[in-house]
This record gives sequence, C-alpha cells and structure tokens, in this order.
Amino acid sequence: MNQTHLTILFVSQSADDGQQAETLFSKEAQKAELGWTANSGLLSDLLSMQSQASLIVILEKVDEPLAIPVNIATAVEHWRISASAPPELSKLIQQNIANLIVRLILKGGKRQPTAPQQQSTPLQQAAAKAAAVRVSLESKGRAGKKVSVVSGIPLSASALEDLTTKLKRTCGTGGTLKDGQIEIQGDHRDKLIAELQKLGYKPKRAGG
Repeated sequence: MNQTHLTILFVSQSADDGQQAETLFSKEAQKAELGWTANSGLLSDLLSMQSQASLIVILEKVDEPLAIPVNIATAVEHWRISASAPPELSKLIQQNIANLIVRLILKGGKRQPTAPQQQSTPLQQAAAKAAAVRVSLESKGRAGKKVSVVSGIPLSASALEDLTTKLKRTCGTGGTLKDGQIEIQGDHRDKLIAELQKLGYKPKRAGG
C-alpha cells in the first residue's frame, strides 16, 4: 500500500471535536512514522471536502444522531463517542486513534516514514511577511458553501501547514491547504486579517 499523500478527514458536528482528533492523530502518526496527514471539518461541509480525503472518520455522539449524506465515494468509519466531559472525551478519541494507527500500519505492511519537508529560512519568512497577502471569499464550485481563502504567502509547504492549523484554530472551524492557498470554511475574513496582522503579515481584503 502506497502511503504517500494519504489524508484522513475527521468530521463532526462540533469543530472542537474534529480539531481535537486531527491534532491527536497528527501527533501519534508522527511518532509511528506513518505517512498519513490529518484534516478536520464540519459534517455540513462533508460533501465538498470528501475529495481531499483517503479515509473519512465521522465522530458521532451517541445522543446526537447525525444524518450522513448517502453519496460518499470515500471510505468511511463511524466512531460513536459519548457526550463526555472534555478530559474523558479526549481519552476516548485517543484510544480510537491508537487503534486506527495500528490498523493503518498493518494494512500498509510496515511503517512508512513521512518525507522530510523543506523548512522556510529566515530570509524566506521575512519575504513572506512583506508579500502581497490576499484574503478573499469564494463560493463558486463549492456547492454554495463559502470559503475564506488566504493566498500569496511564499512559505515552504510545512510552514504553510503550520499556518493553516493556526488559522483554523483562530476561526474555530475546518480548513485545508490546497495548491499553496489556505482555505478556511465560512466567512472569516475579518478574523483572518486580524490574526495575520498579529503574525507580522500585511494582508489585504480581495474581491469586496
């Protein structure tokens, strides 16, 4: 099994649950040298995000039955999680992730280390902060869903991944890095501009 560019998508009704699973999986996958990356999103955006995933894990609380779209072409797993307090919920998700990591390793036959990613140099980081960063809102070709797009940041892939994670956490929603552009679900242009300014960038609103 070729484990290059394989992505697991954690989908939930609550952005916090999905992001928690994404963070825990990324940490454990790195320890196991497993060549999978993680992303998270809301159930309402599942149809538009499914093409970005090799495996979808739906986090469904036992007291909140979810209406799952029927036209899902990607492999799907359902994790039934209790409506526990945060510490217990975190432990439950972590146990499921540990089991999943083992299954992915066995399915691949051996551990597949992720390829080393090029880091941005201080000069590249300085150039990125001086670059013409644009924050726009798109919905065309996205089934009517609005997506805030951050473009024009010339950083390395790993640095952009880190920035994507930070911006998703700031906005409290899902998102992804695609073709060098950061896509955040929903209209969060004001939050994104404010956060990017805090980080030293000079973002501008594009497209109205």
